[in-house]
Amino acid sequence: MFGTPPVPVIIVLIVAVVMGGLLYFTTFGRYVFAIGGDEEKARVLGLPCDAIKTWIYVISGMLAGVGGGILTSQIGSGSPTIGTGFELMAISAVVIGGTPLTGGSGSILGTLVGSLVIQTLANGLIIVGIASNVQTVLTGVVLIIAVMISIRHGKLRIIK
Repeated sequence: MFGTPPVPVIIVLIVAVVMGGLLYFTTFGRYVFAIGGDEEKARVLGLPCDAIKTWIYVISGMLAGVGGGILTSQIGSGSPTIGTGFELMAISAVVIGGTPLTGGSGSILGTLVGSLVIQTLANGLIIVGIASNVQTVLTGVVLIIAVMISIRHGKLRIIK
């Protein structure tokens, strides 16, 4: 009835499962959450913060390369400015998914749900015919609302 999912969807699901397993079932994942919660306390506990952060950046760079490859394959050409504005969408997806801006907690599933919400919003705004500048403002408004809800529910602590 629905057919075969597109290859980028399959890649995202595979990456989500692998990274979820890495974060939730390994020592590395526990270290990542500890460093994200409070790096100074993690350092006092003797965690190798610099090495873990280096690996986090390496994994992030590899996944950015995968995302760039997917986007290039969809567009059919490369451009250094094609991803302009994606930062706001990425941060919005993570915050809408329930990860506090202060770090220390979060989930892959929540981020996937947040991504779907942001992408649905973006596609809906394109279908309605709203200008791209207004789309950016509306995405920012959604991000602000998500942060306000996070503050209200006590998930966001301004002072640690």
